[in-house]
Amino acid sequence: MTVRERSTRPPLRSAVLPRPSSPAVSPHTPAITLDPHPGPRFKLWADLARAHFARLSPAARAFRAALNLPTDRPVIMTGHQAEWWHPGILAKAVASHATAEALATSPTTLAASAWLIVDQDAHDDALLRLPLLDHAGHLHLFPWRIAGEPPSEHDNTPSARKPPWPRSAITIPTPQAPSSNPARWATRHLASTNLLQRIADSLARHADAPSRARQIALTLRDWACDPALATPVIPAAHAPHLLFASTLGNTPFFRNLITSMLADPRACVESHNRAAAAHPHAGITPLALPPETDKIELPLWHVPDQPAAQRSRVTVALARKALDSAPAELMPRAVLATGLMRLAAADLFIHGTGGRLYDRVSHDWLTRWQPTLPLAPSAVASATLTLRIDFPPGKAPLPAESLDHLRWLLHHARHDPASLGDDDAAQRKAELIAVLRTLRWKRRRDPVARARSRDLYRDLQSLLDSARARHTDDLARLAARVADATARRHESDLAADRTWFFGLYDPHQLSALAQAISSPAHHSAR
Repeated sequence: MTVRERSTRPPLRSAVLPRPSSPAVSPHTPAITLDPHPGPRFKLWADLARAHFARLSPAARAFRAALNLPTDRPVIMTGHQAEWWHPGILAKAVASHATAEALATSPTTLAASAWLIVDQDAHDDALLRLPLLDHAGHLHLFPWRIAGEPPSEHDNTPSARKPPWPRSAITIPTPQAPSSNPARWATRHLASTNLLQRIADSLARHADAPSRARQIALTLRDWACDPALATPVIPAAHAPHLLFASTLGNTPFFRNLITSMLADPRACVESHNRAAAAHPHAGITPLALPPETDKIELPLWHVPDQPAAQRSRVTVALARKALDSAPAELMPRAVLATGLMRLAAADLFIHGTGGRLYDRVSHDWLTRWQPTLPLAPSAVASATLTLRIDFPPGKAPLPAESLDHLRWLLHHARHDPASLGDDDAAQRKAELIAVLRTLRWKRRRDPVARARSRDLYRDLQSLLDSARARHTDDLARLAARVADATARRHESDLAADRTWFFGLYDPHQLSALAQAISSPAHHSAR
């Protein structure tokens, strides 16, 4: 059997590779994740929510009333931080609306759809990433710092305590590439519309919001629902309720839950830590559990009610003090936040693929610690959608698999003359290898066979060196392609990135996303 016959890849002269003019590296049509399968017209998810609502407790009903949520119909909820949501997060909101629509008692009376805004989180909410092409057609990430606010790696201020951006501070960026090269926005939709001005105007419209989190959340809702801004994926008449995690301390239900923690903090934290250990992929850090009861750490944040306040971890001693004097300054941490929603605020909570990991910890913890409180069912919705980057002809970067293939071809060409079209050298290589195989067992015990094998290996290396010398130009051209593809590998990552703000996408893409989620023909659990 010859070397070529044993190869699992085509020789260089017959390999088919994507050329640099290939389209962008990822599909521009949405890949949808819905789990469990929602059934025709979201019937399964609607039935789950309906069954939970039918046995809603008085305490849960009072909790919803305190949060200004409807109490006369099911509540379908999803949520995320107050940041620039990508299409995968938007997919949760679309699925939430589709489920609420499936529970409609009339064309105008839907179940309630609500977004939990996780505004007790501290993150860089002033960054809006934009795609940029320089004059040579190279793709870059342009960081739009809203209102020019600089990044801060150590800022532990939650978005609930950050002030909104004033109208006068929100300025539109000009496209500029590294080294001051001429540049343009990288999608036709972004380059040909006043998209950034509309984003700025929407933020300015909510400049009187009480916090940065509310300003961003209202802007996100505008972009999902307002036909004056974009093609809506949720009808404006059924815009979701907005619920903020920072306000939960004002409710008796949350305060009663903290009282239950303080009644036996060790049991609460032990069950939390066991749940976190059972699901290590969720990345939930165990709570501190020292011998001193007052120093036990609870799944809460303490955030003083003042501008730019920093959040801090909560011990039993701090929780007792805050519960007596300022309960509104206590906020739930990640595992407790969605767990609290499933305990009382929602009849179905829709997670993304990341939130599903947190939810497993939350579910295991709460069913151990509070087994008498029923949890609402949960589901998962997500999507992968990439931008249509407007690369100039011949400038689209290679995907990762093509770069790997190019590297393999270069390595293979240096060791297989046949891939370079050198059949004489290939035949001689095959003959040398055939003889070496006949000596494979003899050389272990026969000094003459070992010496003969060493001579054949030297002949083989000399043969390959000669073939490389004859095909220096071919190998140099292939090496140049590998170097160019390697240099532009980061552009492939940007082109395949699924986390751009959904408002940057072509309206037709977002319409297709909404249709793919809402239409029964597109449903498939992942």
